[in-house]
Amino acid sequence: MTCLVDLPGYGARERAEILDGEQDAAGVDGLGLVWRDKIGHVVLRRDGRLIAHAGWLPIELSVGGRTAAAVGLGGVLIHRSFRGQGLGATVVEAATDRMRQLGSPIGLLFCTNARVHFYERLGWRALRTESADYIVLAEFNVVGVNRVVEPTPR
Repeated sequence: MTCLVDLPGYGARERAEILDGEQDAAGVDGLGLVWRDKIGHVVLRRDGRLIAHAGWLPIELSVGGRTAAAVGLGGVLIHRSFRGQGLGATVVEAATDRMRQLGSPIGLLFCTNARVHFYERLGWRALRTESADYIVLAEFNVVGVNRVVEPTPR
């Protein structure tokens, strides 16, 4: 039986349980990216074992001297034996629902070009390519309502 659970803490031990020895599951180890710890976590458990995760954290965007509150999605990870079964969509949709509850008008994530289609199927939209290696996607009010949310001045 597979259960979706809000997990209060998620760290190296939980990540290792999902990875189960797999190296560079997201295909980004060579990019030099640094990930921030997330404050919220949803996981899928099957027979007591962690098999999928998505996390989020509030962030502040700053563009041209203006700032805006946002929520970043990250740490999306599915055990290799369970990929292709819709579990990634399950944890991303659950995390996105919880992100919306934080009240920020902007959701943001970074992913490789190879994963853009996956997130677009879930309602995320590419803003623009920042490099050949990864792309920025956004959700909530940033796209899909015929306007871009303007950051509020401080």
